[in-house]
Formats: sequence, structure tokens, C-alpha cells
Amino acid sequence: MKINLYLTATLMLIGAFGAVAQPTITASTIGEVGDSFSYDFVNATGFDPGPSGSAVTWDFSDISLAGTSYGYTFVTVGSTGFADDFPGANLATDQGDGVYTYYKGSPSEFSLYGVHTDATTLSYSDPETLYSYPMTFGTTFSDNLYCSFFSGVDVVRSGSISVEADGYGTLILPSGTYDNVLRVVAHEVYSDEFIGLPTPTDYDFTNYYFMREGTIGALFQYSYLEIGGLFPTTQESAAVNTNIGPMSINEENTNASIGVYPNPAQQDVTINLQHINAEQVIITDMAGRQVLTATPGFDNFVRLNVEALPEGIYFARVLANNQTYSNQFQIIR
Repeated sequence: MKINLYLTATLMLIGAFGAVAQPTITASTIGEVGDSFSYDFVNATGFDPGPSGSAVTWDFSDISLAGTSYGYTFVTVGSTGFADDFPGANLATDQGDGVYTYYKGSPSEFSLYGVHTDATTLSYSDPETLYSYPMTFGTTFSDNLYCSFFSGVDVVRSGSISVEADGYGTLILPSGTYDNVLRVVAHEVYSDEFIGLPTPTDYDFTNYYFMREGTIGALFQYSYLEIGGLFPTTQESAAVNTNIGPMSINEENTNASIGVYPNPAQQDVTINLQHINAEQVIITDMAGRQVLTATPGFDNFVRLNVEALPEGIYFARVLANNQTYSNQFQIIR
């Protein structure tokens, strides 16, 4: 009798856990040529991405907008004009200002093949697999990455990525509540070795993607980056998919007419303000921290030396006529 009771209890537990739906994510969440994406950055300092596990509730209902955003559009590789530099890629994103990122997408994988900017071209001889489909709770994989490029000096980048779908459940955002969400954690560790220089730059990058089948792009994402080398620093960022619902902000706008070049920048950056009556320019990092300020000149251009700033993503925020406009740029070494 004890054995029968034990077996009955075990079967009941198996049935109870089996009744909880575990979401499956496929390549349909990536999107295709012509799809456009927009993400609003939220205040990320000290953000907690929540626990892993089954049937988790991630309550991020108290997040607030940082006032900056970014976006991109999927285009054909051939339309970028640089297809020969990225053999094997079959999809690209146009991020504006001459920045293109190249991928290989298929029903079974989504891999990074490189980036082209006006300043440099990074073409991976060993591409980095970002997603392997289908993904469900417990899915894990890893991959190596390698490329060489010129950025003032010759640079060799090498490292690896480890990916795990470590949780599923319900995601609560200010825009609504979303069930059947899978959390995918990607951990990248890589180094940039500058030929002829003694100290490499090391990157330890953890990305949390909250994904749901039927929604293109992550619903929400959070990143934590540690950079080592001559200028060690840490950066946090978080962003919400604007296609799933609005979050209110009164006066912040993304305005592509605010030109920022070169992008990426190394030593100096110029901000073109000819289309607005700008009063002040504020440069912030991904965590929303103010790192530089400037007052526009009579020619409506602001020129800044950014040589002392560490590598990373930054935002030019422009105050004009009781509104704030912004655009994104990158600093590389």
C-alpha cells in the first residue's frame, strides 16, 4: 500500500508539472527584410533581472524611461553595398549613419557575421551564433568567435558566447502583462588584442532577453558589461520593445536629423544641430550618467573630444525649445 501511495503521489506531481506550459521560441521572432524595430532605453542603474526557474513572475512594472532610444531595419545584404566583406551573411540591419550589422538567419540558427561602419569593418572569420532554434526552458549552447580588423591599429578579437534559456513565466511591464515568456541569457567573454600594444581590452558581457513566440524581437532586455584593460569600467543598460505598447514620456524625442559623426568615434565627435534651435548638448552613457556637456556655437555644430571616455554606447541629448532630442553613437578604440 505504501508503494502504491508513493507511485500515485509521484504521478500526480508529474501531471502537475506537465500542465505548466513551457514556451518554445523559434526563428520567427527574429523578423525579416523590411521589419523595423524600436527600443526605448529605461533607467538601468542597479537593475535586478530577477530569478531563473520555471513559472517565474518578473515584475518590472516600476521601470522608467531614460529618454533615449535606438532602432534598426532589416535589409538585404546586397542593398548595403558591402556584401563582399561578409560572405555567408544573408540578412543585415541598417542602424542609420552608415552602420550595418550582418547576420546569417535560418530556421535553426541566427549568427553574427560582422559590422560595417564608416570608420572600420569587422568581418568574423568565425561567426558568433547568437540563437539556436528551437529554444525552450533548459536549452543551452556555446560558440567561439574570431575576427581581425583595423581601428587605428590592427586588432584581433577572439572569445566565446554561452547561451542558456534559464527561465520561463510571466513578464510584467508598464505596458502590460505578458505570459509564456522565455528568458534567454547570453554571456559573451572576448578580448581585443591591439597589435603592437601590450594591454588588450577584455569584455565580459551578459545579456538577458525576455522573449515570446509571436512577438518579433525581445519584449525587454537588460545588459551588464564589464570592460577591462587600460580604462576599466562597467555599464548597464535596459530597453523595452516599443512595438508591444507605449510608455509615457513628456518631452523626449529621437531625432535622426541630429547628425553624430564619425560613428563609431575614437578621438573626436561632431554633432550637427542645423535643424533645431539647440540650447545645450549633454552626452550620457548607457546608464544615463552625464559625462560631457557643451553649448552650441554660431555654426550649429558641436565638436567634442571623447578620447578620455571608455569604449561603449553613448547618447547625445540636445535641449531645444523646451524639448529634448537624442541620438546614439559609439566610441571604439
